[in-house]
Amino acid sequence: MKNSLKIVAVLVGTFVGAGFASGQEIMQYFVVYGKYGLIGAFISCMFFSMFCYCTMNNLIELGDTSYLTEVNRYPILKFIYCSFMVTMFCTMVTATGEMLHSVFGLSKIYGVIGMAAVSGIVMWFGGEGIVKLNSMVTPLIFAGILVVFFIDVYTNSVSTMACGNFFTSSIIYVSYNMITLSAVTAGISKLVDCKKTAVLSSATSGLVIYLLIACMWYILHKMPVNNFEIPVLQAMSSGAVYIYVPVLIAAMVTTAVSNGYGLICERRNNRIFYIIVLCFAAIIFSVFRFSFIVKYFYGMFGFVGIFVMADNFRIFVKVRKTKKKEEKY
Repeated sequence: MKNSLKIVAVLVGTFVGAGFASGQEIMQYFVVYGKYGLIGAFISCMFFSMFCYCTMNNLIELGDTSYLTEVNRYPILKFIYCSFMVTMFCTMVTATGEMLHSVFGLSKIYGVIGMAAVSGIVMWFGGEGIVKLNSMVTPLIFAGILVVFFIDVYTNSVSTMACGNFFTSSIIYVSYNMITLSAVTAGISKLVDCKKTAVLSSATSGLVIYLLIACMWYILHKMPVNNFEIPVLQAMSSGAVYIYVPVLIAAMVTTAVSNGYGLICERRNNRIFYIIVLCFAAIIFSVFRFSFIVKYFYGMFGFVGIFVMADNFRIFVKVRKTKKKEEKY
């Protein structure tokens, strides 16, 4: 049970990044479809749970080293993994600068440098650092979103929005999130001790994420779709904004660290060098606006992520076939 909770913390902490906690992802992928967006969120979370279970099952059967070798067997997929994780890391760093500027009026570069430095330090500690970080701050993220949700329920009423093509949006949303999880789960392989743990943690993670999406949908559904950099801050009362700032920072750092570690986990001998390069890349990348990144970069990787999901399911089927043959003989 303890291992399952740690795994849930890592999975949810990785999934709920700046795009999620800021409201940008929820606005663009779910809120625009009104109440149908909640159905799309359910579809996304269902695929998320299935994918997590398949990935952890692959880890149990293959081990983390063989699993990473299998995942990276095609150069194009390895390029996709690396490109997306660099983009996600840089996005979290950029979002920190945008958020601190929006709330406190600080120059964007201060938040960018600060987040890059903190993420680099945590990544230096490796997989154990990732688990400890997520175990500490994921409950804060979960509680923070629930608190601002109940504040919003108390101060506002529900309205109805238009319908749309929610299904495609839900698939795109979950697929780009799966790119990171494919690599990050290898860092928690020691926690995945049996299939029961895999099932429990996968199902619980999906349920927790759906609950958080529903809360964020409620907070944002009455807002017009626009170019706010941090929509959730515009949607809540001024008092709730300062309550929510630590949640945003926690979400940004967990996702930044998870993506950064996913990128450098195979490069143990030169970890410090790659951390420094990654942090400098994030500072340069911060010239892009956060909303622009979520709208265009995330969507592009969403289409590509479908192939990543398909490849992980392929590994799952391959592992099961191999195990049946071994049992037969």
